[in-house]
Amino acid sequence: MARNVVTYRVYPDDADLKPEELYERIKKALEELNAQLKERLGIEEDAIKVEGMGTEPGPFGVTNLLIRVNMYESEEVASAVEETLENVEGVGGIEATHFMRL
Repeated sequence: MARNVVTYRVYPDDADLKPEELYERIKKALEELNAQLKERLGIEEDAIKVEGMGTEPGPFGVTNLLIRVNMYESEEVASAVEETLENVEGVGGIEATHFMRL
């Protein structure tokens, strides 16, 4: 199955939230999602992998996260990743900023 790498800009909902703390919450949520997807899809390799994190300044003193996720090319997987990101405590919104097919 083909894979995609997507970079998401994550907007925190609180300027006082440390980027590292939000990243750890996101990473944990995506690791849990990966385990569910592996079971649902019946695969041994990871359906999603967090490949990296960066930061960028946002308005009003907020630091946005840039999260790079390597995932199976599947609408189900992409939708699950985006839903999971949106539901992490401290996330105010997300935006896919870069897409690359492997």
